Amino acid sequence: MRTQATTTQAAAAAVLLLLLAVLHGTSAQMFIYCGDDNCYDILGVDRTASQSEISKAYRRQARVLHPDRNKAEDAAEQFHKVANAYEVLKDADMRKEYDYFLEHPDEYYANIYRYYKRRAAPKVDVMPVIITFISVISAFQYFNQWRYHATMKDLATQNEHLRRKAKRVVLDDGRWKQAKSKADKEALVSAAVLEMVDLRGDYGPPSIQSLLACRIVMLPYTIAQYVAWVVSWHYRLTFKREEPTEEDKEYLIRRNLGLSQGKYEYLCESNPGFRAEVWAQHCWDAAKAKKYQQNQEMEERRRLLKSTKYKQYKRWLKANPEFE
Repeated sequence: MRTQATTTQAAAAAVLLLLLAVLHGTSAQMFIYCGDDNCYDILGVDRTASQSEISKAYRRQARVLHPDRNKAEDAAEQFHKVANAYEVLKDADMRKEYDYFLEHPDEYYANIYRYYKRRAAPKVDVMPVIITFISVISAFQYFNQWRYHATMKDLATQNEHLRRKAKRVVLDDGRWKQAKSKADKEALVSAAVLEMVDLRGDYGPPSIQSLLACRIVMLPYTIAQYVAWVVSWHYRLTFKREEPTEEDKEYLIRRNLGLSQGKYEYLCESNPGFRAEVWAQHCWDAAKAKKYQQNQEMEERRRLLKSTKYKQYKRWLKANPEFE
């Protein structure tokens, strides 16, 4: 997008310059680089001069022509010409384009376009831009994690089934009697609900370690750790033909079922039978994991077909075929 914008700006500037030149009956090339003058001649160097020779020539003339030292009427104008010539020749890429301009003056429009494309290019240090971008993304990630965690807490504390269980807990342990107001009782129930659901992993509070900025800082360590793990994995399981450990099997189960570590841990905690089920089905084996998922989908489909709401929905579709 930035390149496209720069190109558009350059093209617009070139067209505007050409229009002005036509209106005034002048050559547009007199407005680019050093105009009708030769930048090398202004600095008193030839085209083979090195960058250091160009810098020395500029400093020498700048000391003489600077308006603070030289009170001549044309000193400011001459100083501006010298400074402009130095701006053209000190940059290796612009100097190369200027040399091409001198050698190919007939390429009228192309020379003007190249000049204004370079002039329109933003001279911005890329590092502050990158740091700002990473900071903004990290702040957005943190806010998004916080908002998601807050949403999950709200959903949990508003769930009637969980609220009834939590109320029984606070009644049994005597905390309900100690609450003096309705607000205190509500706070007790909400706190008890959150103790029961244990929001962690993908549903947990914001984690600094998961932010882009922290991941970039930790990237060398993360890469080294990952490479060491991959080497160890293949050495043990491929080269030595060892049986996978329990930790290896858990990783394979997560990978085969498409679960992140946080999601897997949450399912194990929220549904105690889940871990035993996937282990009993040997889901560390890819083929068996696929079969397990297919069975789960079929079971879910059977539950749906038996659902009263689904039957009502099917009857409604039958009565309103235009919505099918």
